[in-house]
Amino acid sequence: MKRIFIFSLFTLMILALCGNELLAQKKGKGSAKPQEQVRPDLKFEDQFFKVGSEMEEIRDKELETMNRMLKLGVSDDEKPKILFRMAEIYSEKAKFRWMKIMEKTSEQAKYEKQPEKVKMIEKEKEVLKKQQESFRNKALEMYKALIDKYPNYPRIDEVYFYYGFNLMEMGQQEEALKIYRILIKDYPDSKYVPDAYVSFGEYYFNKGDLQRAIEAYKRATKDESARVYGYAMYKMAWVYYNLGEWDRALDVFEKVIVYSLTNVEENKENKLTLQKEAMKDFVLTYSNAGNVSDAKERFLRIAGPEKYLDMIRTLAQLLFDQGKDREAIEIHKMLIAEKPDDFRNLSYQARIVESNDRMANKRQAVEEARVLVDMFKQLKTKLPDKKMVEQTQDPQEKKRLEEILRNYKEAEDLTETLLRKLATTYHNEAKKTGQQKTYFMAHELYGDYLELFPNAKDAYILNFYYAELLYKLQKWESAGDAYLKVVKMDPKGEMNLDAIHSAIISYKNAAKGVKMPSAKVKTPVEMPAIQKKRIDAMQKYVGILSQDKKPPKLS
Repeated sequence: MKRIFIFSLFTLMILALCGNELLAQKKGKGSAKPQEQVRPDLKFEDQFFKVGSEMEEIRDKELETMNRMLKLGVSDDEKPKILFRMAEIYSEKAKFRWMKIMEKTSEQAKYEKQPEKVKMIEKEKEVLKKQQESFRNKALEMYKALIDKYPNYPRIDEVYFYYGFNLMEMGQQEEALKIYRILIKDYPDSKYVPDAYVSFGEYYFNKGDLQRAIEAYKRATKDESARVYGYAMYKMAWVYYNLGEWDRALDVFEKVIVYSLTNVEENKENKLTLQKEAMKDFVLTYSNAGNVSDAKERFLRIAGPEKYLDMIRTLAQLLFDQGKDREAIEIHKMLIAEKPDDFRNLSYQARIVESNDRMANKRQAVEEARVLVDMFKQLKTKLPDKKMVEQTQDPQEKKRLEEILRNYKEAEDLTETLLRKLATTYHNEAKKTGQQKTYFMAHELYGDYLELFPNAKDAYILNFYYAELLYKLQKWESAGDAYLKVVKMDPKGEMNLDAIHSAIISYKNAAKGVKMPSAKVKTPVEMPAIQKKRIDAMQKYVGILSQDKKPPKLS
């Protein structure tokens, strides 16, 4: 009688659990609206108040020159201009220190296991914070002096805006709003009024007061020529997103994309950044409300033939991560159909397999796994040779070929984990339920795995499980062959004695009814093939029996 291997069942469960952990994905359908307020990556201060590190030395020299001028004495007309420029520079220097603090924070994460290094970086951050606060205070002093002493300065509206902005940056929000109200009331025609309304919008948005936020953003969008027009529209879309008004959010995001594509040379950098973020967030919103079947048409209209596929790829990833498996399957099939020879299709097909499994469509998951295997076979013939890629001279072509190799490797790793997980999970389930159809599905998945990954790290143990499964299905000769393959894969493997013992039993069962040649027959008769296999297995068994102190009992 065949031995019962508790080890096998335990290891099978471990492999299944490991596969589940590796392939764990975010699940859950989108709710009517986000349970917690979601904020975009793009921020007002980063969009319109950037400073370059390469200018820091120039800023210092400029400050030195202006301080010298003030000491020597300047006219009343020139002094406010100098004060304004100095306030700008101090504000830029404060912003630059903030950027350095962010860089140091990122750097800290690399040294989490080196406490002394972390402590040193923390001290550097403290110095930068003090410098930032000092520069910001100097800027505030100068803006305040301009308001108090030079109320007729031609750029006084701009002074009010930047005074308010720097107060905001210092965390003095209520004071900042008071300054913005003066700007809006006393200088209604100023080009900085829309900026002030955006600042109100940001304040209310960050407070979670979405209704007041959208009113402020709407006021900022009254003048399409305002520099903040596109950003204000973008944040309006985000308010609708957080309210769960998906269709309105989609419409406004689409308007932002169209706006960012027009007259792109004006504020080119800002518009390109806005376009990129709006496209990304349009897709995020579409994943909550859009019809997958209409995605291609709508994305084509918005992004054009060059960029629409990137949007579809993003949507596919989002739907898969959100656990919206029916939609994920549809959009991934669309991607595969769009570019049949794209090596990324291997990963897309692997997601289709997993989505079917997550929906408990086991039979469909197994069928899609077979499609995946066929895809690997087909695309592997088109895989560029590594040496050829290394010798490629054209940089663009080399980059393209390297991307193909990278996509193939990523898909290979994903598929190896996925098939291993499904095969062992279905096998384990079949052992518990005794359902034949589940055994047969596990049988197919093991076959797929071993066909694609015969040399994988786990191929030895999975081949053993495959042989066990064939034994359970009473495919005797195939089981015996599979057991002997286990021994061949690793002559010193820990399961070898069990595998040979099981192979002997398998061949014995397969040989039932097959008669051995009679010893009385004088003419040589060839021994039946199945008996040859059994005798060969017994010889192997005897050959390694001495290596096991507790040999199994033959039956």
